[in-house]
Amino acid sequence: MAKKSQPAAKKNVATKSKKPVVSTVVEAASPSAKRSTSKLAARAAQMRARIRQRRSERRLASPHRSFRLTRRTEVPRYEAVRPWWQLMQEAWGIIRHSGTMIGLLVAIFMSASWLIIGVSGLQAFATLKQVVDIVFTEPTNGFDQAATLLQAATPSVSDQSLVTQGLLTLVSILFWLSFIWIARHAMAKQSTTLREAIYLSGTALVPSVLILLLMIIQMMPALLGGVLFVSASNSWTFELAPQAAFLVIIGTLLLIFSFYFVVSSFVALQVVALPGMYPWRALRDARALLSGRRLSTLRKVVILPVVLLIVWAVIMIPASAIDNKICGTGGESCWSTVTLLPSLTYALAGLSIAFSSIYAYILYRSLLATRESK
Repeated sequence: MAKKSQPAAKKNVATKSKKPVVSTVVEAASPSAKRSTSKLAARAAQMRARIRQRRSERRLASPHRSFRLTRRTEVPRYEAVRPWWQLMQEAWGIIRHSGTMIGLLVAIFMSASWLIIGVSGLQAFATLKQVVDIVFTEPTNGFDQAATLLQAATPSVSDQSLVTQGLLTLVSILFWLSFIWIARHAMAKQSTTLREAIYLSGTALVPSVLILLLMIIQMMPALLGGVLFVSASNSWTFELAPQAAFLVIIGTLLLIFSFYFVVSSFVALQVVALPGMYPWRALRDARALLSGRRLSTLRKVVILPVVLLIVWAVIMIPASAIDNKICGTGGESCWSTVTLLPSLTYALAGLSIAFSSIYAYILYRSLLATRESK
């Protein structure tokens, strides 16, 4: 009996010795649990404070909300931005001031375009030359001329593979950011180098790509509106006039819807080039800058491609005429068709990127300078 009672006594001792150990573990874990819950509560309070701050900032920028009934309030009015021709004069002044660096960047862009596109894009330039000759020798209306030239000017990129198009897009964005870097230092009257413009400006590549993807999504309604315009023009008869007019109205509304959002994303492309800027914050800042001035800014944005198209037409049409005198109307293997037209096209593309980026950055700085209310 004594032998059997010894294991039971050992079990009782073991159970008695385990109880205080469990209690000490529980007592030791309770302060850490309290600290973790306090940290979670502090983080939740910080998140609520940030949400309230963002809501207050949005209400200060624009007190009206989309698809909501809001009270009649006074929207903050800002000073008018300078006219577009003054902005273009300032952009041309920056190009003249930093002509050496911009010229070297354009030369690098031409070399990169030659390496990416290669010989496969030379057939497109011969096709463009033939189309220009046909358009300006045969009697057609202005709309058909513009549509034919636009269709002929795009094959040098559209006929390439997706990899080539992606590389061209990335190269264009990198040079866009480099030109903005030069413009920012020129307006701040600070000196910079070509190496800094190429390497340091590339930190905003990923945010710029994200905003560019957002702009592509925002242009989808405009693409649908263009399809509706084409359908209305093809079916415009006396019997189908009401249906065609309805398609035109819907297409116009879709275009307005796209342009309303694209203009803020276009300004955000300049904001995101600043050091330490994130894409969504850039979009918020651009939306706040455009409060009450979206339509006037849209006019200044739309005038830019119009001016560039005029410049391209003034330069490329005489170049095509000179090439015809050198090589004749065919001349797909002539040296000027192989070298002159592609080199001129790449140079114009680089200068267009330079002028567009500097003009857009000056527009953003003008919006920022006139943000104070009257």
